[in-house]
Amino acid sequence: MIPARFLGSAGVLVLLPLVHSPTQFPEIKEGEYLRTEQGRAEVLLTPGVFLRLGEETRVQMLASRLSDVRLRLLAGAAVVEADEIGKENAVTVQAGEAEVHLLRSGLYRFDIQGLEPARLRVFAGEALVSGEKGEIRLGNKKEIELAGDFQSRKFNLEDTDPLDRWSKRRGGYLAAANVSASRQAYHSGLAYYGSGWIFNPYYGMFTFLPYRDVIWSPYGYGFYSPWAVYYLYTPPRGGYLGGGGGRGGGIVAPPSTGRNRAGAPPASGRPSGVGTAAGPSRGPGVSLGRSVGASRGASLGGGRAGR
Repeated sequence: MIPARFLGSAGVLVLLPLVHSPTQFPEIKEGEYLRTEQGRAEVLLTPGVFLRLGEETRVQMLASRLSDVRLRLLAGAAVVEADEIGKENAVTVQAGEAEVHLLRSGLYRFDIQGLEPARLRVFAGEALVSGEKGEIRLGNKKEIELAGDFQSRKFNLEDTDPLDRWSKRRGGYLAAANVSASRQAYHSGLAYYGSGWIFNPYYGMFTFLPYRDVIWSPYGYGFYSPWAVYYLYTPPRGGYLGGGGGRGGGIVAPPSTGRNRAGAPPASGRPSGVGTAAGPSRGPGVSLGRSVGASRGASLGGGRAGR
């Protein structure tokens, strides 16, 4: 990816590559800023939650604890893909005159462009928007200006741009990296430590590792736990029945390289050393037009994840 500008809390501007080592990734500490120019950035927040920034975007990290992630969007556009938000985790985004608490897994888009009021779009999920004049809950297919008296309205899910489509492709790459990472985690004993980030050296990227069952992203891609992927490749007689409310139910199918139900074809190419096509897909997903970093974690091949 194109290098991003990183502005420290002391006000010193430092130029850092977004990925400056195959196994080492920059961390954004509390109070620090991340700014993109002619490029995009992906930040891993609490396990299961991804922040993706468009070009000419600036954010400040207010709190980076896994149980309390808070950031402020100062300019530009950002997408939050929340595949899992645990009861013990809180994810909050400040933008415009509002504070947005993400209540459920889903897909959220934030924009601050020029003199226009900040805007939130909920492609899927639910958010609590709070401000001086009150609060409002925003659900699927609703958008709101983060100013004034918070009047919500519906929007067209097909109204997307390159950032939305890039975010979907990234979701596919991460799901593809999950399968081999989960298999390695099962055999190395990492399956016992709960949900987290894990580094996949074969893909050169971190991916999400759920603790149990299969978690389906809002794009329709599956993230397999080490236990689920074990039964995926060595199913007992009768197949593996995934449990867990809102996660994966029924017999787990092998990874698919065809179209998912969101209508996206398998991703291609190897941008940023990511690797192969999109991973397993299932579920309703979110249609985004034609198709469409770091948290505490583990590593299969050295390196570390940030906060």
